[in-house]
Order: sequence, then C-alpha cells, then structure tokens
Amino acid sequence: MTTHKSHVPERAKKTNSLINKIQTTLANYGYSEIFLPLYEYYEILKYTTWDFRDENIIRFIDRNSGKSMVLRPDFTPQVCRMVSTYMRNYPTPLRLQYKGRVFRNVNLDKGLKSEKYQVGFENFGSSELYGDLELLSIASATMKELGVSDYKIVIGDQHFIQLLTTIASESEEYIKLLTEKNLDKIKHFTKEANFSKELSLLLNYLPLAFGGCDILDELYSKCMFDKNLSERVSYLKKIYSLAQEVESLRNSIIFDIGETKGAGYYTGMNIDIINYTTGSVLGSGGRYDSLMNNFGQNMTACGLAYNIEEILPLYRYDSNAELYDYLIVGRDNFFKAEKLRNEGNKVFWTENDNNIVQLKNRYRFKNIIM
Repeated sequence: MTTHKSHVPERAKKTNSLINKIQTTLANYGYSEIFLPLYEYYEILKYTTWDFRDENIIRFIDRNSGKSMVLRPDFTPQVCRMVSTYMRNYPTPLRLQYKGRVFRNVNLDKGLKSEKYQVGFENFGSSELYGDLELLSIASATMKELGVSDYKIVIGDQHFIQLLTTIASESEEYIKLLTEKNLDKIKHFTKEANFSKELSLLLNYLPLAFGGCDILDELYSKCMFDKNLSERVSYLKKIYSLAQEVESLRNSIIFDIGETKGAGYYTGMNIDIINYTTGSVLGSGGRYDSLMNNFGQNMTACGLAYNIEEILPLYRYDSNAELYDYLIVGRDNFFKAEKLRNEGNKVFWTENDNNIVQLKNRYRFKNIIM
C-alpha cells in the first residue's frame, strides 16, 4: 500500500498545531467547543443548508429507522438544531466552536466526493453591528495568530441584494447575469427593461462594485433614489469605519457588493477570506438571522468556518522543533523513562543506541540518558 503524504506524522502534527491555534484564538473570544454528529437527517438539512441539492450530498438510509440520512455538508444547521434543542436557557450571546469534516460532491461527471476538514464558530444573540464586527475581528486575529499575511477579507452583502431584488422586476434573470458578471448582457437587460434611469445605473454598476472603501462611496451616490438601499450602504460604511479601529483589519478588507453566493441563505453580510496569491478560500461565513426560525427560535446568528487544507500550505510549522525533556536509551532504562513521565516529563525512549544520531536530527532533547 502506498502511503499518501497526508498520512505522515509531520503533516498530522502540523495540522493539529494549526487547529489548536485556531481553537485557542476562538476560546480567547469566549467560544466554547461542542461536538456534532457526522451525519444528520435529510429532512432537517433539506431546508436549512446552503446549496442543498441531491447531487451535492452523500445520502444513505438508516437501516433501523428507515429514514434518509446525509453526511453533513455544512455544520451551521447542526449547531442551530443543538442550540434550539439543548441550549434554549443559555444566556446570550452564545458563542460556540466546532471542528470536523464536511462532505460535498465536487465532480458530478466522475462521481467523486469531496471531504473538507473545517474549524468553525457561531455567534447567537449578538446585535447585527457588533456580531458582524466580531466576525471580522476574529477572522483577522486568526490569520495573524497563524502567521498568514497573504490574504484579504472580501465582504459581500446579501441584504443589499435582497433589497435590490424587491425593486427590480425580473430580478431572477438579473441575479443570474450578476452571478456570471456578464456586463454586456446586463446592459442589454437594463436597456430592454422598463427601469428608471437611477435603477439602471445601479444595476449596471453592481458587477463593478469590487474594491476598497471608495466603492461604498460610489455605491451610496447611486443608491440615493431609494432610502432602504442607501441606509444599507451606510451600514456597510459604518462597519468599515469601526473595523479601522482594529489594527489587523485596516488593510485587510475589500468589498464585492455584486457577490451573490449564498443568496437566500445569508441575510446580511457574508465574507470570504481569500489568499490573494493563489485565490484559495481560507474561510467563509456570514449572517443568517432567519435560519433559527426553522428551529423554532427567533435569534440573530452569524458564523464562519475555516478550511484547514487550504490554510495548511500557508502555515509555518517546524516539526523538527518538537522538544522533549529526555531521550532515554537502553532496555535497562525502560522503567526510568516511565518514572520520569510520571513526574511530568516528556520522554522519548529507544531500546538501543544505533539510531541516536537520526533521532537527534529528527527531535530536540533537553537531556539524554544512556
């Protein structure tokens, strides 16, 4: 059997170190860890999971109950169910973190399934403004703790998109074109539709609304014709202004107001942490205030999940720097090693001395007893 590189101890140690640093950062913000089942009822996830389609999931039948089950494609609905079932009397804000694998179909032609390891967190009960601000703060704090600097936090806003679709007729067609960023067809669409001049200008501009805070100024000027739209842009401007008080966020935020990913799932700000060299998505999340209604509770909520495999190449970790208190050599010293461990020491024991040089090259030892 060929050993895959992901199975070697060095990669496992690096992965565990990465996960521990993320979880420690979350704990410093007050997030308590919970454990979640690997699978969930199909009917629970069907109406609560973003982009939930049969071709995107791994589905099976529970032979005991006969009910349809799914390997989880998303943690958030599971957390919501746990909160609504077991934590109704917990004080808010309720901050929870979790880790594990999610399963999604990524290659329909070949029938391949994909599994991703994620560490994530959810915040229940905070106000929208400060919940969103904390989300951004944690995202930047985590990247700083991991030593990752080659990233940007890309902010979209599904509430703005939803407001826009209530104004524009044939909004489904426009959202499709906006998702494709098809500028020519959008221009043709707005020309053929019976839109006001102000709305047409906004619809044509939205695919280009990508960049720094100047984007919000331009967007605001184009939304003056509608109070709800202009107020929503003002909210984003306020978020950006407050974020400038957080040092690690000052040069990290860019906006993509024409982003439609998660429409119908997110109810407000949504973010992606992007490695701007490779384009890989290091983490994703946002606000989903209406999701808890599916579980019988009216509660604000937002969260984010980090993609561990995507972060791993950017995380610097020296497995050779692992430090032991003692290297104990020789069969006669087996029980001496046990005694030292019982005294609280970290001990590496080996039967003979024929590989001492290799061990000293591979590990670090404070003391050596032969």
